[in-house]
Amino acid sequence: MGRFAIFYCGLFFYNGGVDKSGETANKKGKTANKFSKGAKKLMERQINYLSSNDVESANKSGETANKSGETANKKGKTAIKFNKSANKLMELQIKMEELQINYVNLQLKISKLQIKKVNLQIRS
Repeated sequence: MGRFAIFYCGLFFYNGGVDKSGETANKKGKTANKFSKGAKKLMERQINYLSSNDVESANKSGETANKSGETANKKGKTAIKFNKSANKLMELQIKMEELQINYVNLQLKISKLQIKKVNLQIRS
């Protein structure tokens, strides 16, 4: 009988321990569930925040690209103006060189005429 009482008493404490372990596990499970729901909400908030930031970043990048395009367009127009001016300058330089060549040719003709004049004076 003593052995049975010890066994019964041990079984009672063992069952109580199991019940308490089950209750503890149940509490821990509920706590874990709360944390899981909180983590899920936090992740959803982060996703929403990141998504909105991505849209804002994309908008800012688009605006920056648009400004860069406008700047490039202005620089291109300025380059075209400079190119036209450079072309006009080159045309003027070519005309000036042609005038200088004409002047040199005229001087040569004058020199030839002077030589002929001198030759005629020598003959006479």
